[in-house]
Amino acid sequence: MPTTLVPGNNGLEKVVIETSHGVAEVYRQGACLTRYFAKGREVIFVSKSSHFARGKAIRGGVPICWPWFGPHPGDPKLPQHGFARAVEWGVAEMSEGRAVLELLSGDETKKVFPRAFRLRFIVTVSADGLTMALETTNTDPIPFTFGDALHTYFNVPDVRSVRVTGLKDHRYRDKVLGGVVKTEIHDATPLSGETDRVYFDTYGPHEIHSPIAGGPVTRVHKSNSSDTVLWNPWETKAEGLADLAGKQWPGFVCVEAVNTAENSVTVAPGQTHTTICRVEAL
Repeated sequence: MPTTLVPGNNGLEKVVIETSHGVAEVYRQGACLTRYFAKGREVIFVSKSSHFARGKAIRGGVPICWPWFGPHPGDPKLPQHGFARAVEWGVAEMSEGRAVLELLSGDETKKVFPRAFRLRFIVTVSADGLTMALETTNTDPIPFTFGDALHTYFNVPDVRSVRVTGLKDHRYRDKVLGGVVKTEIHDATPLSGETDRVYFDTYGPHEIHSPIAGGPVTRVHKSNSSDTVLWNPWETKAEGLADLAGKQWPGFVCVEAVNTAENSVTVAPGQTHTTICRVEAL
């Protein structure tokens, strides 16, 4: 089955990858993956009120956070999660079961990140599931350091019943509690209120269990990602976000492949770092 570039919402273009193993869709805007359909279900959550507009991040799917995660460490006026999720990427390659989107440094990117780089987002749909690889290549004459994240929103029947495995005994920074560092005690971590945690030195895999009504299980594998973020804004914060309001918050949980803070990545000239997340619908 061919991989195609077609019109999407509000005239934005998207790449559609269709195989016998599943379907994925990736918008050029932010190189944001907005669909993965496999095993008869939609695995990825996208907000019904998301902005599909040039210059704006898509709410849901898999936004790409780069070259930093969260607020900029030195200048809070710079955009949250960097700029890669809010600009249009080029399509470098389309083949059966695979697409490659690309973003190159230029005058605009150097205003906020004064280094030369090449980003490639490689999406593959196969019998192994959905594989997403974010390649960062340093094309600058000096080393640079960056943070990144594949900020994946997973569809769930109700986040209040979700349990996430693979985090026990790992230290995490709890941003809801002001950044206090704790250690996870649960074999399968529950979410019972606003959750915003960075788990350190986690290499997976993680499983997302939705036990109500025999809900689905999704397995998340990571490579070259030192941290895992677990996030849901819960009711009050979600209703304050124009692109997430409407009581949609129970329908997703974010389990993210991340490199940030102490685990940020330094790449030498000519070097490439690849953060990989592979998703299986079980």
